[in-house]
Amino acid sequence: MATDPLAGRQTMGLDDVLEGFCPPHYRHMSEAADGLLDEKDGEGGTHGDPADFGEAYRTADIAQRSLDEVLHD
Repeated sequence: MATDPLAGRQTMGLDDVLEGFCPPHYRHMSEAADGLLDEKDGEGGTHGDPADFGEAYRTADIAQRSLDEVLHD
Protein backbone atom coordinates (compact mmCIF):
# COMPACT_ATOMS: atom_id res chain seq x y z
CA MET A 1 0.00 0.00 0.00
CA ALA A 2 1.45 3.38 -1.01
CA THR A 3 1.76 6.07 1.62
CA ASP A 4 0.51 9.55 0.77
CA PRO A 5 3.20 12.02 1.94
CA LEU A 6 0.54 14.73 2.37
CA ALA A 7 -1.93 12.59 4.32
CA GLY A 8 -3.21 14.47 7.34
CA ARG A 9 -1.91 17.81 6.06
CA GLN A 10 -4.09 20.47 4.53
CA THR A 11 -3.03 23.71 2.94
CA MET A 12 -4.64 26.73 4.60
CA GLY A 13 -3.88 29.48 2.12
CA LEU A 14 -0.55 30.97 1.05
CA ASP A 15 1.77 32.53 3.62
CA ASP A 16 1.68 36.34 3.45
CA VAL A 17 -0.78 36.19 0.52
CA LEU A 18 -4.00 34.45 1.55
CA GLU A 19 -4.00 33.19 5.11
CA GLY A 20 -6.99 31.55 6.75
CA PHE A 21 -8.35 32.63 10.11
CA CYS A 22 -7.32 29.31 11.66
CA PRO A 23 -4.23 27.48 12.83
CA PRO A 24 -1.42 27.42 11.78
CA HIS A 25 -1.76 31.15 11.07
CA TYR A 26 -3.10 31.61 14.62
CA ARG A 27 -2.17 29.64 17.73
CA HIS A 28 -5.78 28.63 18.42
CA MET A 29 -9.30 29.32 17.16
CA SER A 30 -10.07 31.93 19.83
CA GLU A 31 -7.14 34.00 18.56
CA ALA A 32 -8.30 33.42 14.97
CA ALA A 33 -11.82 34.68 15.81
CA ASP A 34 -10.32 37.82 17.38
CA GLY A 35 -8.22 38.32 14.23
CA LEU A 36 -11.28 38.04 12.01
CA LEU A 37 -13.24 40.55 14.10
CA ASP A 38 -10.31 42.95 14.02
CA GLU A 39 -10.08 42.57 10.23
CA LYS A 40 -13.76 43.42 9.90
CA ASP A 41 -14.36 45.95 12.68
CA GLY A 42 -10.90 47.22 13.65
CA GLU A 43 -9.20 50.38 12.47
CA GLY A 44 -9.19 50.30 8.67
CA GLY A 45 -11.46 47.25 8.67
CA THR A 46 -13.94 46.50 5.91
CA HIS A 47 -16.91 47.37 8.13
CA GLY A 48 -15.61 50.87 8.75
CA ASP A 49 -15.27 52.21 5.23
CA PRO A 50 -18.43 52.52 3.13
CA ALA A 51 -16.31 52.35 -0.04
CA ASP A 52 -15.10 48.84 0.87
CA PHE A 53 -18.15 47.62 2.74
CA GLY A 54 -20.48 49.18 0.17
CA GLU A 55 -19.53 46.78 -2.61
CA ALA A 56 -22.04 44.32 -1.10
CA TYR A 57 -24.87 46.87 -1.29
CA ARG A 58 -26.78 48.45 -4.14
CA THR A 59 -25.86 52.01 -3.15
CA ALA A 60 -23.35 53.76 -0.91
CA ASP A 61 -26.24 55.24 1.09
CA ILE A 62 -27.51 51.78 2.02
CA ALA A 63 -23.98 50.74 3.01
CA GLN A 64 -23.58 53.83 5.22
CA ARG A 65 -26.97 53.21 6.85
CA SER A 66 -25.95 49.63 7.63
CA LEU A 67 -22.66 50.82 9.15
CA ASP A 68 -24.48 53.42 11.25
CA GLU A 69 -27.06 50.96 12.55
CA VAL A 70 -24.82 47.98 13.31
CA LEU A 71 -23.51 47.84 16.87
CA HIS A 72 -19.71 47.80 17.09
CA ASP A 73 -18.33 46.83 20.49
